[in-house]
Amino acid sequence: WTETNPPTFTACAETVQYCTVCGQIVNQADIPAYQVSVQQWNVTLGGDLRVTFYVNLDSRLLPAHTKIRIAAGENTATFPVTELTKTEDGCYAAYVHLVAAQMTDAIAVTVVQGEQESLPMVYSVRGYADQVLQDDSMTAYHQLVKDMLHYGAATQSYFDYHCDDLADSGVSGWGDQDIPD
Repeated sequence: WTETNPPTFTACAETVQYCTVCGQIVNQADIPAYQVSVQQWNVTLGGDLRVTFYVNLDSRLLPAHTKIRIAAGENTATFPVTELTKTEDGCYAAYVHLVAAQMTDAIAVTVVQGEQESLPMVYSVRGYADQVLQDDSMTAYHQLVKDMLHYGAATQSYFDYHCDDLADSGVSGWGDQDIPD
């Protein structure tokens, strides 16, 4: 394998594939399974929501041929790994921007190398908020997160966007604010 000629595997039968580099027929079980994972992720509030994923890539993946794709609704961003910042612990930081009404949208993170793709790792801002609300060490942020979810639901209702799956479903409490109907 070289940086300029990475191996890919092309199907030639249901259970047999061949390597496009050497032409050797291999069994599906012999093809190396690359390990990719999201080590951590966070949501940053600003003029919009920035969801950052810290992706850990298998060392056998060649950075020059690897991309990280993040898709949320109509927002899709693809980042060549060579253009991403690598953290001290070896993860690559990639992000997507969302609006408040997209808090319940599925965010799919996929690692792509050539024609091969990892299985999508799926997240949502609502899922992140649920993690914070269930974490007793994060109680200082519980009201802020609840208010954020209520705001997301209000924008969903206003724009008639996924009203069957409101961001604040099952969440109570607006803090000290009195929000009129």
